Amino acid sequence: GPYGETRVPFDLSDAKIGIIHKDSYFLLPVCDELGRPLDVMTIRAQIASLLNTSFVTPSQIASLAKIKRSALANLRSKLNPVLVNDLDNLKFAPILISTDTRSRALPLSELRQTERGVGSHALTIFDTGESFVFDQSHIFFDGAWGTALSEIMTNEALSWARYLSLLPSPVQPEMRLYTSLTLQLSPADLDLVHEAPKVM
Repeated sequence: GPYGETRVPFDLSDAKIGIIHKDSYFLLPVCDELGRPLDVMTIRAQIASLLNTSFVTPSQIASLAKIKRSALANLRSKLNPVLVNDLDNLKFAPILISTDTRSRALPLSELRQTERGVGSHALTIFDTGESFVFDQSHIFFDGAWGTALSEIMTNEALSWARYLSLLPSPVQPEMRLYTSLTLQLSPADLDLVHEAPKVM
């Protein structure tokens, strides 16, 4: 719809966790090829491999998150097809986790002015180096539910962090399960984005 408020369910086997690392987007599957959720050791090894990626091409879609939702729906049909395909793949990642540290001193409105999808993801998690910021979409969460989710995820993360810190370093995975998204804007795309109405 024009405001991106239509929820379209998809199978858990298609779900991804989106990771933003060095301003680049990576998608890690939630399930294996048989549709079973990945085990924590596999995910840990994949994340370690991803974080050791030396060369990445930074994405260019931060500007799309500043466009009014009603204008973005129409703009998508004019963007280059490769970019639109990557954006469609990004929809399978309702949670984005950014490894790129943002300053804790920034107000939330400025802290969010970085790579964070196109602003329609249910949850984007930012690292400030001292704490984590849960940027939750009002389309998916109201205040009470958002607070409860943040508490649940924080407690779960602390529990896993304690357990994982006691294990030896992860081994290099035999096969890379995550994929990278290019998310580059052509000169024509940049012109369209420049002309589109922005959120103030």
